[in-house]
Amino acid sequence: MDAQHDELEGAIAFSVQLSQLQQGLAFNLRLNSQAHQMAAAYFAIAVDHREGLLLLVRAGAYSPAFALVRSIYEALMRGTWAYFCAPEDQCKHAYKTGVLPKFDTIVQRLDKLEKSKGVFGRSRDLAWASYCDFAHGLMRQVTRWIAPDAIRPQHNPEEVADLLTIADAHYLQALIAMAWIAEQPRDGMQAAQEELLRRFRERKAGKAQESPGSAD
Repeated sequence: MDAQHDELEGAIAFSVQLSQLQQGLAFNLRLNSQAHQMAAAYFAIAVDHREGLLLLVRAGAYSPAFALVRSIYEALMRGTWAYFCAPEDQCKHAYKTGVLPKFDTIVQRLDKLEKSKGVFGRSRDLAWASYCDFAHGLMRQVTRWIAPDAIRPQHNPEEVADLLTIADAHYLQALIAMAWIAEQPRDGMQAAQEELLRRFRERKAGKAQESPGSAD
């Protein structure tokens, strides 16, 4: 368990380091297109939600942290849709009425983009059910509060570290999109993506070596 706590502390420290990447990034963009304004706002929301998730993890409030990852992911996907797919008249209608397409419709539109190769739909299929479960307080949340002797939090430090990795991945995607819209350098953010992936693979490789099945 001490090793798992060390792993979580390392993930938190790396997340805090990643937060510095947004300093100096211009969010006060003047964009003529309402679709692009909406996209920039959604990417900024994703970044802000991830900062909130990190604060919650550092405070030990794991249930709301797990619930928040869906909001990060959805803001990222909606921002991508607004920038690449949303007709200007649909965005104007959304500003006027507050009505936006359903999430599945947005994913379908994204998968029709040239060279998307269905990556958005696969992403949704992989993550959406668990994200919604945590967001709505369903059984993934409930079972993490039922201990053999009491009702108390049962979040494994390793899965909290994984949560930070997922949130950080979405965060970096949103930051890169913001920097791209703002025509600002993205090299540091892309390098951070590579380091995040390297650290994740290293952690998982270490766990595989520790498993009984890997023993000679």
